[in-house]
Amino acid sequence: MVRSTFPALSYDDYKSTFTGKIDVGIILTMNADQNYYDEHYKPRMEEYFWPFHFLNGKTEILASCDTLQVPDYSRYRMASWDETKKKAHHAEQFPKDLQAAFDLGKRLASQQ
Repeated sequence: MVRSTFPALSYDDYKSTFTGKIDVGIILTMNADQNYYDEHYKPRMEEYFWPFHFLNGKTEILASCDTLQVPDYSRYRMASWDETKKKAHHAEQFPKDLQAAFDLGKRLASQQ
């Protein structure tokens, strides 16, 4: 991220010297559920990816939350997670997250 935005930074006025426009899509996956992400991670992610504003476009962040890490939780030291709940959430939500990621990519690719 730094290498894509740093060259556009002016130390004269801390504005962008880049005259083009590049929109950026960020896709995050995590164990945190949506509520936890919204309360704790979302503000941090918006701050973390803030340097992309030097590219003069918009930055969209898509979070896929409460993800399924492994197919069989019993094989790992993961007792804090409810495997049945994780699998049910994955079956219902992950296809929606995939579609949202596809739509994000399509939207960014079609903009000029």
